[in-house]
Amino acid sequence: MSLHGLQRLLGEIEPDLSPVFCTGAADPHEDDDGLYPIEAAAVVRAVDKRRREFAAGRRAARCAMRKMGHAPQPVPAGDDRAPVWPRGLAGSISHTDFAALGIVSCQAETRTVGVDIEADQPIDPALVPEICTPEELDIGAPDDLTAARRIFSAKEAAYKAQFPLTATIFGFDGLHISALDATTLEARFTRDVPPFRAGDVLTVRQWARHGVILSLCALPGLPCSVDNPGAFA
Repeated sequence: MSLHGLQRLLGEIEPDLSPVFCTGAADPHEDDDGLYPIEAAAVVRAVDKRRREFAAGRRAARCAMRKMGHAPQPVPAGDDRAPVWPRGLAGSISHTDFAALGIVSCQAETRTVGVDIEADQPIDPALVPEICTPEELDIGAPDDLTAARRIFSAKEAAYKAQFPLTATIFGFDGLHISALDATTLEARFTRDVPPFRAGDVLTVRQWARHGVILSLCALPGLPCSVDNPGAFA
């Protein structure tokens, strides 16, 4: 996976995202300059690699804000380490060793959003049983280990999208992934996680190109009924 690959993918899927979402990408190998003091406080004791990835994620988020027409603002980390977005914005950040992605939307359009990027390559076989069941692997990937990586990414995106509403930590077995088509997955809750109930579904869009997996899950803007918590499709 490379920053260039992510940028190519973003350019190709922009028509699917616009006008609801704006994105930004950044290089985590660059210096960690540019953090606001309130952001830097979250990584003051972190190792250099962590600081650079954190800073790249915030640069990517501010790039997305500028595209949306908002003045760049701090995105501090909350007590639970999740990003705290400026009033009126919903957003999400993901980063790897090679790239960082930020995505934002207006809360009138999007209540919460979760995004994840991964290298599109087979995962360590020892991790597969922790991530998914054999049934979940049937999502149309080239092989089971690549399928597991894509399922991991989809669950990460769905988890990030639901967390602001539930404030609940749970494992990979809390969501079951199934494919609807080549770029649309369902993440179904396997147990009650209030306000969601077992059987409620979050929709995850996923693209795998240029060595990159990008997964996106979002809940619509307020007012929203959790009795039928639809997602960006």
